Amino acid sequence: MKTVIDLHWAGKMAWETEIGGHKIRVDAAEDSGGENSGVRPKPLMLVALAGCTGMDVVSILAKMQVKIDDLNI
Repeated sequence: MKTVIDLHWAGKMAWETEIGGHKIRVDAAEDSGGENSGVRPKPLMLVALAGCTGMDVVSILAKMQVKIDDLNI
């Protein structure tokens, strides 16, 4: 499956995109030339990786018919 993103420069260090109807803004801290108006790219990448891992784990546990009440990654 091919994934295409369109990232639009929003001024200074900020960038915006829309993925699946959800808007995401990334920006740098003020001491790095940004305005702190969005999440940093590195934590956002880690959230995406953790979310993907979590979805896989929940899917596998559901197929094994293992009931879970809570899961933190």
